[in-house]
Parts: sequence; structure tokens; C-alpha cells
Amino acid sequence: MKKLYFITVVFSFLTMNSLFAQDENELYQDLLQSFFKMSQKENTDSLLVDYLSDIETEKDIIYTIIFQPMMCPRCEAEINLWFEFLYKIDPEIETALIAIYPNEKAASNYFEKKDFYAKHFKVEPTDRYKDIFAFSTTPPRVSYLAKIDKKNGRLIVGGEFAEVNQETALKIYQQEKPQPYYGSDWEGSFSYALESSGNCLETEVKQPFSVLTFQEQEAYPISNITYSSVKDGMMSFVDELENKVYLYAIEEDKMRFLNTFMTDSIEEVKFVDPKISKERYAKMKKNNMVIAMCVDSKIINKEELSFTVSLPNLILEDDGAIGYFNKICAITRSINGSRNHDELIAYKFIDTDESYFTGHEYYDYIENKDQFVFIKQKICWPMGGEEISENTPAIKNPFLDDFYNDAHVYSVYYKDSLIASFGNIDSVYKHTKTGYSFMNPRINNNGKTLAVTCGTSGVVHLYDLKDFQTPFSSFNVFDLDVSSVEIDTTILYTMDYLYQFQDFFFLNKIEDLLVRDNSVCCLSYENGCLFFKEFSFSGEIIESFAIKDAINGYFLQEYGLCELNNSPKVYATFRDNEGMKIAFY
Repeated sequence: MKKLYFITVVFSFLTMNSLFAQDENELYQDLLQSFFKMSQKENTDSLLVDYLSDIETEKDIIYTIIFQPMMCPRCEAEINLWFEFLYKIDPEIETALIAIYPNEKAASNYFEKKDFYAKHFKVEPTDRYKDIFAFSTTPPRVSYLAKIDKKNGRLIVGGEFAEVNQETALKIYQQEKPQPYYGSDWEGSFSYALESSGNCLETEVKQPFSVLTFQEQEAYPISNITYSSVKDGMMSFVDELENKVYLYAIEEDKMRFLNTFMTDSIEEVKFVDPKISKERYAKMKKNNMVIAMCVDSKIINKEELSFTVSLPNLILEDDGAIGYFNKICAITRSINGSRNHDELIAYKFIDTDESYFTGHEYYDYIENKDQFVFIKQKICWPMGGEEISENTPAIKNPFLDDFYNDAHVYSVYYKDSLIASFGNIDSVYKHTKTGYSFMNPRINNNGKTLAVTCGTSGVVHLYDLKDFQTPFSSFNVFDLDVSSVEIDTTILYTMDYLYQFQDFFFLNKIEDLLVRDNSVCCLSYENGCLFFKEFSFSGEIIESFAIKDAINGYFLQEYGLCELNNSPKVYATFRDNEGMKIAFY
């Protein structure tokens, strides 16, 4: 639950000029227009030489792709394409794939399964890259192609290129002048990680009452736990690199492995145009161009669980090209492995309202499991990367007040039919004119009451499930003092405008909600500490305590709320020298 919702679907948008004949710096100037940028920091030449010293080659120039595995699965389709284009220019070039990932074994296994075309592979389990490179998002959220002078420790050119083709590859190959150091042409980055101060004020700091070790299977090692659910004595989660739902039983002395869940071979091609030949599809899959992405998981009851996936929706165009779309689905499976409860529902999110994008992470089901609540947001700046000005229509322009008159955050579906869109974004985003950029929405219900939050606003709204239009109660988990922010309005309509709000919005956020019969539990990150707070429906505080963000020096990775023995608890996972563990508070 640490992954922030902010700009989860941003795409690069730069338009490349025709030929490399003008200025050698032309390629870099175009890269500056992208949301996803990278540069080398000053005085790091020797650090870069050392960083690449374990890549054995006598060549001075090396072409690398730097990425976090499964951070942007569809982006990884570009990796082999880039290498193919570069090898066509010069088959003797040196190439390397650098995975930034804390679990070296899991990342190495990932390399082997994906059949990438690089000549060298490197796993970087530390944050050493931060001393050398600056990225416009921390951590890097797409795959970055970088041409590096390995001998002298200089970045020649690097970034996220919009056009993956032979022409762009040739421009990169011909580039010789090093890219300017960070700060010369751009600076500022979005940080997705909250830094701990360790200062929990005067709140009681609780220690875990139970710490259990996951009994990992050799066939299904745990790379990283994401999008978890704890209910009815079990825990489900999406294993990041395996791209599957894992299910474990919570026992007194251990976490016992039960099963894994994912789409089968029939479901995977359910939305692939039958006119596309099996040979062509197989080649696309081999090159990592088609992938069913497992996104989130929820335990429904002792017999069933659900998970959301994004399936490739491939259309054969009249000219022979293949149109690629995402088909968002929710799948229900029987926990015992029998397939008698299977159901796949394909949602028509974009078709229903073309001005909104609906995500399939942090969703929630309503008791009858045919109804789902999803998080949605307008397709607006900076999503899509399109340039913006005072002439941009209000529906896409968060700098205009009218944008906020109809800016929903949630939608309810019965099977694949939209029932309602509701919950305008909170007033703090209108005041700062930041739209959806810094939100961290969460939702939870108990079958009667639905709790929702935009996350970084600190406000929780409660709805009766019979009335999605008007909340019957709202309260603050923490307070934001908007008057403390000095807003620079001279940089409106630029990305720099957003950078100024990072500390304001990212110091505090609500991470999880749990609705009980007469109360709402909230898990929030405030000024560097993790807090559990239980509120009555009217907003009175019932209980509060803090949790340190590390156990014996090992930082918590995934955390959330659950009920154990009819009592609300906090759970958090971490990996120490003995393996993956979970702590309950």
C-alpha cells in the first residue's frame, strides 16, 4: 500500500524532429519536453566509472536500459525493441540491462524468464544510482535508455523516448556530445517515498504482538509483497515480479503457503482479435509485448477471492498494424482451487465516460461481490503529457475553477454496468490548483457503510451504500494548513508549478481504511510516523497509537489494516536475513 496513486498513468508525449542533421544537441532538447527525464549529477564521473566497473567490456561506449522490474510492465516491451534497432546499426555494440531492485535473486530470476536481448545484466539492490543520476521521479517509474561513456564516466544521452524506432536509435547512436549535468537545463523531481523523521510526538508507540515468517516455496519465491488483503485467517497479495496472487494461511507460528492465482491461457487471449495469427501473437509475447498484468487482490470470504487484471486487447487494423488497448477485468476464483466459482467481468471504463480514466488498483467489492467500487480520475493535465495553457478547456485544465465542479473520484459498478460516479475531490486540491496530481485515494466498506478518502487531504467521507451521492459524515484524520504554503503563481501551466507542493502533500497521507460496525479505522503516515487511529462515525477519536517504520533496522515494506479475532489490527511486512516476515500490532 505504499505505492502512491499520483500520476499512475502518465505517458511520455514528446514529438521527435525528423533527422539528426541539425544540432547534435537536438535529441536532448526534445527529451527535455518529456515528463520522465534523467541526467547525470555533477562531479560524479568517477562514481559512474565505478558503478559500471563490474560490466566487463573493452569498449568505451555502452548502451544501457535502467529500470525497476514490473514498475511499468508494458514499458518493458520497449527493451528488446531498442536493442534490436541498435544491433541493426552496429551488431558489435555493448548493451547492458540494469535492474534497480532490492531482491537480487528475484531480479536475476526475472532476467532469465524474460529473455531480454542485452549482452550484460546487472542487478542494483541499493540506492547507489541516486548518487549518480537524477530522475524526474524518485524512484524511476519507466524504462530509461542511456548511452554512456563507460571509460570517462559520462552520460552521453539518456531518457524515456516517445518514439521507439530505427530513426531514433540512429540519433542516439550518432550522439557524441555529453548531455548537460543535472541542474543545467532542468531540476526538480517527484518523490514517491515518504522519509521518516522517527518523531512520533507523544503518541504511544506500539511494538508488534506477533511476528511470523512466510514459508516460501522454491517454485514461488516472494520478490516483493504488494496490494495485500488480510481476512478470515488468510493473506493474499500480488507478488511483484511473479505477477501472480499468492495466498497464505495465518497460523500461530508461521505463514503457510496455500496457492497462487492468475489468468489462465484461455483468459489471457480472451480479448485478442482472432484474425491475429497465433505465430504473430507468440512472437509478441516472446518479446514481452503482450502481458496480462495482475494489479490487486481481495479476499472475499473463506471460499473465494478476487483479483483485478489488465488483459491485452489486441485489434488487427485494416493496414495490418495491431491496435493495443487494455481490458480491465475483475476475476473471482475459488480458494480451494476447484474452478466452480470462477467469473470474469470485463469493465467498460473508458467506453462509459470518455473524460475519465478508472484504475483497478485499491478497488473494493461490496458484499454481494457483484458490485465493485473503483477509483477514477479525469483524463487531464499532466496525465498524457499534453501541453496546457489558459485556453485549455476546463474539463482538462486543473488551473480553472470550473474543472472542480464535476471532478469525481469513485465509481460503483454492478457487474460491468456503471451505477454511480460520486465523491468530488476535496477542496484543498482546488485551492492549490493541483487537480488529481497528489491524491492517494483509498476505499473500504462493511456492507452497509462506505468510507472513502482522497488520501493526502486528510479527510474521510462516509456514505450509506444506499446513497452514493451525499456523505452522511466527514472528518479529518489530520489537518492541512493550506495557508502555510507560499504558492508561486508565476509558473502556472508548467510542471515546476507542481514541484512546489511536494512537501505539503507528501508529508502526510492516509494509507488504508477499515470500516467496522460503528467505527472507522485509519492507517496514516504523518510527519515520518505511521499512525493507527480509530474514529466513531461522527469523527470522535476512539483509539490512537504509533508504529515505527522499521523492525530491528529492517524497514516495513507493505502495511495495512485487518480484523483478527474481531479486533482491528495493523499488519506490516519486512524482509530480514531470515526471509520475508509479517508483524501484527
